[in-house]
Amino acid sequence: MPLSGRYTAVVFDMDGLLLDTETLWHEAEVELFARRGIAFTREDQMQVIGTSFDITARYFADRLGEPSERGAALVEEMIGLMHVRVEQRVQALPGAVELMDGLRSLGDVKLGL
Repeated sequence: MPLSGRYTAVVFDMDGLLLDTETLWHEAEVELFARRGIAFTREDQMQVIGTSFDITARYFADRLGEPSERGAALVEEMIGLMHVRVEQRVQALPGAVELMDGLRSLGDVKLGL
């Protein structure tokens, strides 16, 4: 992918832009809830997608009937489930590798995530 040299920095969104992570996050959330015998619904997903871990922690604790102070531990458990998935199955989205190669070919372009 040819790029002109006019870029000095590029900032990427965290999830679902370069790597297919949204699917993996969803699977981790589903497993977290399933371990407790509760289905992770579309409504649950809409409540936490794109939010901070603090908001997610509060929501998970409430939804799973756990004390609010357990929220951070629930998020940590979900992150652990996510790490396993990333290590085993993460894939670059179409065009991501070519984009990164193109940016790298420009020389001193700072990248942010």
